[in-house]
Amino acid sequence: MAQINENLIRKVFDEMVKYRPEYNVLKPLGESNFNILGDFVFNNFPYPVGVEIRRILAQSQLNHDRLYQMYKTIERTIQFTGFIMLSQLWNEKLKKGKSIEITNSFSEFLKVQFKELSLGKMIQLIREIIIIFKNNNIAWFIPEMERSFDKDFFKALDYWASERNDYAHFKNNFSPEEKCIKHEENLIVVLQKISFLAKYQLVSVREIKVKKTKKFGPEFQHDVGLMSGTSTPFIQHTLKGRSYYDSHSVLLLKTLQTVDEYLNLSPLIIVNNNTNLMYVSNKNDKLKYIGVDTKDKEENDLSNLDIYNNLKEEYEDLIYCFNQ
Repeated sequence: MAQINENLIRKVFDEMVKYRPEYNVLKPLGESNFNILGDFVFNNFPYPVGVEIRRILAQSQLNHDRLYQMYKTIERTIQFTGFIMLSQLWNEKLKKGKSIEITNSFSEFLKVQFKELSLGKMIQLIREIIIIFKNNNIAWFIPEMERSFDKDFFKALDYWASERNDYAHFKNNFSPEEKCIKHEENLIVVLQKISFLAKYQLVSVREIKVKKTKKFGPEFQHDVGLMSGTSTPFIQHTLKGRSYYDSHSVLLLKTLQTVDEYLNLSPLIIVNNNTNLMYVSNKNDKLKYIGVDTKDKEENDLSNLDIYNNLKEEYEDLIYCFNQ
């Protein structure tokens, strides 16, 4: 079992340090103790991905529990990736309006299929957005996506979509040991392809304070939680600048040194009372979220929370934006 985890850790680590070369110093230490590299891997992916990787590494046997956790990791990873891409496309559409040409299939997908997510639907979403980006010459917020999302990436995703469907409907009579080994090969491909996420920072904006003097213009102090690693509550950090983020939101930043470049991932990804939640369905016109912190897949009804009306309004704005 240790050998399987070691293979996964070393291969993903080697890709991640291409984007964080300062951590190459860990390689000599990792020769004798690969867990050092494992700590780097799950602590430098954004929280929704890192916490699932840690759960895989905690599995001690090649059994159905490990298989389930692999499926869950892929689902969460592709969901997170798709939400990044959709959030950027939403920004582009808001800024440029009708000059951004949206395919009919994408508009219909958001109206119908996006109401209840699945792995297959998220893969379709990613494919559709890539086409729209290419057709409209949109520059990627994460440039690495354009290079990484190639035929090998989608070959691995198609493998997972097929396997997930069979597993969900008990269509396979298989040895979990053999399946775990095959699944890990394809899991490694996906994690390698998104290893660029180690460059970026996921944060939750808790509070924005304004400081202004007669001599200087306003300076904005952002109290944020750093959503990397696998522990909660999220580490508190302060960002200062002359511009400001969106309040009470989850943001993907290019750097912690400036507040100028970011993607707002809300209402698709939110934090409520230090609990990370991701949108999963809009059944009967009621938004449902799934908790990243829990191992199960129970959907959470947030309609009794103060933030719910804002979430619902933002979600409806998102869908409407692509169906005008």
